[in-house]
Amino acid sequence: GDLLDGTGKPRVRMAPGTFRVTERGILVCAGDAEGLAAALTKIASDPVLRSDLGRAGRAYVLQRFTPERLIETMTEVYAAVLQTEGEG
Repeated sequence: GDLLDGTGKPRVRMAPGTFRVTERGILVCAGDAEGLAAALTKIASDPVLRSDLGRAGRAYVLQRFTPERLIETMTEVYAAVLQTEGEG
């Protein structure tokens, strides 16, 4: 999954792979306590990075999850359910 958060706060997420800073947050290998500590320390000690990550994450969520997009997605889900029920 993505680093989704509309609050404007930076995100740290456990994920397969290696420690890396993305546009919207920091990914840390699952189970890597030292990596998690390093990510939290990096965000806590760098106000510019913290602000940039938070701003980018919020912009991403606001762009991808608009009311129009929600309506479109729900309409597709309902249509698929109704089609499946009609076949059964």
